[in-house]
This record gives sequence, C-alpha cells and structure tokens, in this order.
Amino acid sequence: MNMIEKYELHNILIVVTRYFGGTLLGVGGLIQAYREAAKQVIEHADIIQIEIMKTLKFSYPFDLVPIVMNVINKYDAKIVQEKYDKNVECEIRINS
Repeated sequence: MNMIEKYELHNILIVVTRYFGGTLLGVGGLIQAYREAAKQVIEHADIIQIEIMKTLKFSYPFDLVPIVMNVINKYDAKIVQEKYDKNVECEIRINS
C-alpha cells in the first residue's frame, strides 16, 4: 500500500505471489520483499492516465440558458448534444 501511495496511483491492484524457497524471512523481511516487488512492478509498468467522465442528460426552460451555460463553463463540462424546443434538452460530459 505504501508504494501505491508513494507513486500516487489510484484504481490499481498489485498482486505479489511468493513461493516459499526454504528461507524464513520473518515479518520484517516479508514486508520488505513485498514492498520491493511492488516497487519493481510499478517502475516497469506502463502507467496510463484516464479521465473518468460522467454523462448527464437534463432539460430546462429556455430562459435559464445563460445560467446553465455559466455553470457548464464553470465546471469545464463539454456539451455533447443540445436540442432547443419548448425546453432545452442538453447532454454534457464532465470529469467525475
């Protein structure tokens, strides 16, 4: 867990399997062995960054367009689709 925090990684799973080779490492030795294995995996891995986006669909009265656009811009959301009718139907993507 310390290595994951040290490298500031999220949404990750590291599995270390140790086959007993006849050497008793003790608790401290096991911790060090697992830490070193995790460190090597992280340092040799291809780490990718992915933005997690949420898609929201909503409608609102036409007279609220300036307010809604202000909020969309404030949170750097991307408009995917808009339909102007009696009400405005909008679909946006925003970082979660």
